[in-house]
Amino acid sequence: MGRTEKEIETTNTALRDLLEWLRACRKASGLTYRELAGRTGLHATTLQRAASSNSVPGLKVVLAYARGCDMLVEDAHLLWQRARREQARSGRRSGRPVPTPALISDRAELSSALRALYEDAGAPPLRVMEVRAGAFGSLPRSSAHRIVNKQAVPRDLKQLHAFLRACEVPENRWKGWEGAWGRVLRAEKQESETWSEVAAVLPGPQFYRPMVPHQRSDRGHAHDPDMLPLNPQRLVKSGSAFMKRMSSRGLDRVRVSALSGAEEPTLFSLPGHDEQP
Repeated sequence: MGRTEKEIETTNTALRDLLEWLRACRKASGLTYRELAGRTGLHATTLQRAASSNSVPGLKVVLAYARGCDMLVEDAHLLWQRARREQARSGRRSGRPVPTPALISDRAELSSALRALYEDAGAPPLRVMEVRAGAFGSLPRSSAHRIVNKQAVPRDLKQLHAFLRACEVPENRWKGWEGAWGRVLRAEKQESETWSEVAAVLPGPQFYRPMVPHQRSDRGHAHDPDMLPLNPQRLVKSGSAFMKRMSSRGLDRVRVSALSGAEEPTLFSLPGHDEQP
């Protein structure tokens, strides 16, 4: 008598479909896990765990399971891919919908679309993507990591093609992605050139600091008390000293009016000019 299957507890509906399909395949084949292990070369516990796991089992185990039951490995791969896709998306924060390649207009949208493409492919390990990409160096793991984590976009068309190949995107769909990638880079180049033109016509550093009317700067003249702003209270205290300073500077006629018991200069007349009435 075969082992009793554990109850499937996952909330991943695509994973549930995969596990139920694997169990149905084994039941249809009439094999026990021990007999299935003999066909696949895997341990019976590994096979039973694959059909009962709360996380997506490895692709090699799933394909071996289907092959051992004389089922189509293409069906097994499709179900596994859907389960991986849902698992990857469940860990992603919800946000605005990912646009199709034809609607991509900036780097952020392109990064989100490439990430979704990676998830649709089942979020394969980076080492698998590196192998799928083709020639050595076409898509290093470090580059793939930055792209799938939305830290960078493919640096050129060659790397874009490698990424699409690693995500198993058919070549008849590459043209749309090429258009989106080129559109984003052209827009960024135009923006950079525009800012360069603006920077070229902007004036250099400005050292002029507008002053409040009737206000004089004491920068560089702190040592000269005559260059300090006039202060009525200071004038009252200084008394005759103020008058002497004004006389020495040629301002010999000062009209003084009383305000609240204090004298305050209100008007200076230059030498040689009559005092205004």
